[in-house]
Amino acid sequence: MTEAGGLRNAKVLVGFARPHRRSILLGLALALCGSATVLATPMVTKWILDSLGTGASMQGRYGF
Repeated sequence: MTEAGGLRNAKVLVGFARPHRRSILLGLALALCGSATVLATPMVTKWILDSLGTGASMQGRYGF
């Protein structure tokens, strides 16, 4: 496939996706939030386990 053919295919794809822009952006935003949640879970678990191990209050640390 030539570069011109690839560019033409990309333009056709963008043309089909254009009416669904909001849905695509919403899906990307939700995927980003989901990935951030998955990455944050071990950090929160570590924080809880460290607090339990030292006997520190979890409430005073971050003001919850």
